[in-house]
Amino acid sequence: MSASGSVRQSAHERYEELDGLRALSVFGIIAFHLFPVSGLWFTVNLFFVLSGFFITRNLRASKHEPLWRYLGGFYARRAVRIFPAYFLYIGLLWSVYLIFGQPALLPKYIGSLVTFTYNLTRAAADWICCDQFTHFWSLAVEAQFYLLWPWVIALCPGRFLPPLCVGVLCLTPLWRYGLSEWLLARGIPLRHIADCVYWSTIGHLDAFAAGALGSMAVHGAGKGLYRWSRAGLWLLPIAGAANIIYLWSLYGYSDSLVASMGYPIHNTQAYQHIWAGSVLTVAWGALVWMLVRDDEGEWWFKRVLRHPWLVDIGRISYGIYVWHWLVLTALIAAFPTESVLLRALLLLPAAYAATYLIAKCSYHFVELPTQLRFRSLGKS
Repeated sequence: MSASGSVRQSAHERYEELDGLRALSVFGIIAFHLFPVSGLWFTVNLFFVLSGFFITRNLRASKHEPLWRYLGGFYARRAVRIFPAYFLYIGLLWSVYLIFGQPALLPKYIGSLVTFTYNLTRAAADWICCDQFTHFWSLAVEAQFYLLWPWVIALCPGRFLPPLCVGVLCLTPLWRYGLSEWLLARGIPLRHIADCVYWSTIGHLDAFAAGALGSMAVHGAGKGLYRWSRAGLWLLPIAGAANIIYLWSLYGYSDSLVASMGYPIHNTQAYQHIWAGSVLTVAWGALVWMLVRDDEGEWWFKRVLRHPWLVDIGRISYGIYVWHWLVLTALIAAFPTESVLLRALLLLPAAYAATYLIAKCSYHFVELPTQLRFRSLGKS
């Protein structure tokens, strides 16, 4: 294979640029939770695209194994990766509740948290937000994807998998629309519809499919699938700018509209809850593909993402995501300010630093020892 136009073929290769991308994404999520009017909520979608990329790569690499080993190995690896930090956090929350009675909503949702079905509670009429664990809706979406995708990879012939993913990309907006109409018919208030759709697993199947397509293109199938990658990346700001102009024409100018970058959270105007997910999927899928292709050369953004600091943060980004709301809760309680300037200059850097340190400890003292123990048992 020539150097020009080649793609990496190893199913176990580490992509440092994608670790760096994870770091920027999790930073964006923390910033969004301090500044909810921003449009940085959409970095969560990038994690779903990356999940589709890596999960598909790993599943296709082990597809030749007997079904019991293929499925058992996958679910064991996922459990070892996700459970230690997650259940440590849930256990800590439960201990705090038993001692102090906070967070008061924990008993109401503990069942859905431990079964990774918390995202399904969003459509309940009596749903109430609790900052300390609301972010776990996305882990529930991931877990539900894990129940489905290994079977799809196992049962779908390889040549049919790319067309299947393309079909999912095309149909997911229709599924989002159908879900929103069904929720409206059930009497869910319009102001909650966008959140309910966004929390649904079906609403993110296109993101997982985009990552899967990228993985197959890199590893030997459908190398022409992402020729639109550069144009796809530009779709994000173009659609955002168009939505700003549209909403401005309806409601007039506001600082929060500009801060949202054209993607105000919970918005259902112009059916944003239907089309925005597709725009994000195309843009993030294109970005991932551009980063992992060898023939992109030394793109400056790729060099930035490969910086050792970003790579290190990216490798513990899961722990940062798990722990960040606990840190934000403590910081906001200690420094209760609504000043954007103070939050940007004081709370945001403190949140980044404290969450990084906690996640680093979680990784080295809880997550990594569990993973190493699992690997040693597999070799014995």
